[in-house]
Amino acid sequence: MGDLLLRPFRVGTFLKVSFVAMLAEVGCISFAVQMPLQALMVVGQALGQGKQLPRGPSTGFAAAMLIMAAIFAVLWFLLGYVSTRLRFVVFDFVVGRRTQVAESWRLFGRASWRYFGLNLLVVLAMMTVLISVAAPFVVGFIRAVRINNPAAIMPHMLALILGTFAAAILVQVVDSVLRDFFLPQMALEDAAIEQAFSGSFQRESPGEVALYLLLKFGVTLGFGMALGLALVLCIAVVGAVFFGIGFTLFHMLWASGAGARAVVVAYIVVAALILAVLYVVGIIAASGLNGLFRTAYAAYFYGSRYRPLGDQLDPAPPAAPPEEPLQAPFSPPLPLPPPVW
Repeated sequence: MGDLLLRPFRVGTFLKVSFVAMLAEVGCISFAVQMPLQALMVVGQALGQGKQLPRGPSTGFAAAMLIMAAIFAVLWFLLGYVSTRLRFVVFDFVVGRRTQVAESWRLFGRASWRYFGLNLLVVLAMMTVLISVAAPFVVGFIRAVRINNPAAIMPHMLALILGTFAAAILVQVVDSVLRDFFLPQMALEDAAIEQAFSGSFQRESPGEVALYLLLKFGVTLGFGMALGLALVLCIAVVGAVFFGIGFTLFHMLWASGAGARAVVVAYIVVAALILAVLYVVGIIAASGLNGLFRTAYAAYFYGSRYRPLGDQLDPAPPAAPPEEPLQAPFSPPLPLPPPVW
């Protein structure tokens, strides 16, 4: 990461790489699974506040739901594919040590479609399992709300909340496994889905994968918290400086007329805009750095077991040319002896 972002350091390159890494962290699996779960929680909260769903068939309600589902499907497809392909770009940032987004984007077109197809299969499987498990609790929860039975509402509500957390954890685990163990093979060897699947589980045992995921979660969580704390401290220091200057200007100029008040108001507006820009830039930088760190951590872990990736991360030094065997210097011929007679 240091060689990629700091040698040499350019603000434009740093923000570009950070922004791409931030977008790549969305993930089509997370977007496809967690968004419906969040919508389900919103519906549950609305029902808990006494709002009722339509009891009978409603053409308008059904049409609205179909339109929302279609919009969600289109958004998921577009954002999911863009996020999937950007993961290959970030992988190329870390492994290939390149910062040209367009070049990396063109390089992994075929592999990104294959990886996106794998994500589609996983999403369908996970959604089938989650809907099958959650459907009885959702139906029971709606029935309990309609008959206004608090004793029956709480168990279903608790089950849905626990199920949401469990599903979120499952999504993160599956997403990490696909990204850390399948994507490198598809990026470096253009591996098919079944080839990447067999190769990943031949190299790693379930215990090693579980330990790796726990370590990755702890390390990346600590790194993300450190970045967040640094961002909060920086914004707080800059905000305190701006507040001190504004406080001084207010007491010095506010009572001096309309022109002086206009200066104070203009300063407040400019200071607020600067703080907003710094906050957005800080969010992009912190999220991007965290995403790059996650990718680098996974790449170096798997690179120690997957030779093509390890060779990319730590290329062997060029072999020295073979040394020619030393030869004794050629001695000149001896002069002819003088004649005896």
